[in-house]
This record gives sequence, structure tokens and C-alpha cells, in this order.
Amino acid sequence: MSRGQSAIEFVVLCSFMFLFFTILFIYVQSTLVDYTRYTKQQGVEAMQNAIKKELNLADQMPAGYERVFVLPPSIEGIPYTITVQNETPPLKDAIIVQLQDNTTALLYVDQDVSGTLNTGTNKLRKTTSIILN
Repeated sequence: MSRGQSAIEFVVLCSFMFLFFTILFIYVQSTLVDYTRYTKQQGVEAMQNAIKKELNLADQMPAGYERVFVLPPSIEGIPYTITVQNETPPLKDAIIVQLQDNTTALLYVDQDVSGTLNTGTNKLRKTTSIILN
């Protein structure tokens, strides 16, 4: 075997190893991005389910019902804002969660809801409708 042939084989072997590790790196990065997106989605859904549970509970209670509940300061470490969008019937009111990374999630509610929601402590009060503040 000549020295030139050994050098070419070494370069070809290094090229294949570089290609292999590049593909492996891309696969791992893609999996990490998918996992991060999935955990963020799970966090948003858990918060939406908690809000929906509070609203459903208040809807079943008589007028004068009050309750204090807490929303987390961030979802999977990402700060967010939450707003209540009031619509006139037949449209449903919506609770909009806007994460700081520009991800938006909507929760349509069957109840007549007004007021504001914030991270941290929130007070829910039921009169003829549900008032948040």
C-alpha cells in the first residue's frame, strides 16, 4: 500500500465520520426542539385546564360565590401575559395566553366572563356572570 493511498483512505474515513456526527447532531437537536415544544404545550394546556376548572366550578355555584386561585409566573420558564377577550353572543369569550416567545394559545369558555387575569393571585367572583380580577 502506498503512502498516497493511505492518505486518501484517511481523508475518506474522516469525511464519513464527520458526516455521521453531523447527522447525529442534527437528529439530537431536532429531538430537543420537539421535546421543548411538547413540554411548553403541556404547560399551557395544564394552565388552561386549571382556569377552565375554576370557571366551571364557579358556573355551578350560586351568585355570591368567590374564590382565589393562583396562576404560575411562567410556563416552562417562559414569562407570559394572559387576557380575557369578551365577545357578544353567539360568540364565545376567549382567554388568550401569549408567551414571551410569541406562542399564542386560545381557550374558548362557555361562561360569560369579564375582568382580567394576571400571573399570581386572581380573584373570581360570581354574580350573574363570572368576574375576574
